[in-house]
Amino acid sequence: MPRLRGRVHAPSIFPIITFARPLDVTRNRALILTASVSELIQLSTILIFFVALAEELFRGILQPQLFERSSAVVGIPIMSVIFGAMHAGYANGYELLFVTVAGVFLGVALYKTRNLTLVVTIHAVSSIILFGVLGFFIN
Repeated sequence: MPRLRGRVHAPSIFPIITFARPLDVTRNRALILTASVSELIQLSTILIFFVALAEELFRGILQPQLFERSSAVVGIPIMSVIFGAMHAGYANGYELLFVTVAGVFLGVALYKTRNLTLVVTIHAVSSIILFGVLGFFIN
């Protein structure tokens, strides 16, 4: 997929999403063409899959390993910075700060509840709202 200046073509991020329009990361547009239920369900399915995969790797495997080697006080901020860095495709510092703070919240949620399913659900629902729903209301 060709990349345009200031734009990321959604299928290059999610090869399965063929219905998506280019995502302009500087304007936070939705990843779907219309606010149809069908497209929202497709996007939600893909986001849930990738969020679950990423959370299993980072919070299910890496975070406990980091806690064993240090502590939650050290591990949560480190994992949050890594979480923020994984979202480095965002266009500005405010968004990176938001994602890093969200990483702190997710790390604390896992530490307190020991429930990875809860963390995956929080992350997936927030991603679906931010990328699938709010893009239509913001623009």
